[in-house]
Amino acid sequence: MSVSPILLDLKDVAEATFSADEFPFAFIASFDAPKATITKLRSGSFNKAPRPGDVLWKGKIYIRICAPGDTVGQVAKIMVDN
Repeated sequence: MSVSPILLDLKDVAEATFSADEFPFAFIASFDAPKATITKLRSGSFNKAPRPGDVLWKGKIYIRICAPGDTVGQVAKIMVDN
């Protein structure tokens, strides 16, 4: 997948109504992840995050939804926890 479709997909994700439950999967799907992978992450069989609500696709990405302005604090917690 080239950069242009990814950027268009990310633009759609950014402009959509935010849902903490759906954002991680929409974001990952923007990078052309297989639908089966998204399904497995959503069900928990691929999601290796130790904290409920987080999404960890091992070796790929870790997503944690946090309050505005708390990004640095949450990144620090992820680094300590893992």
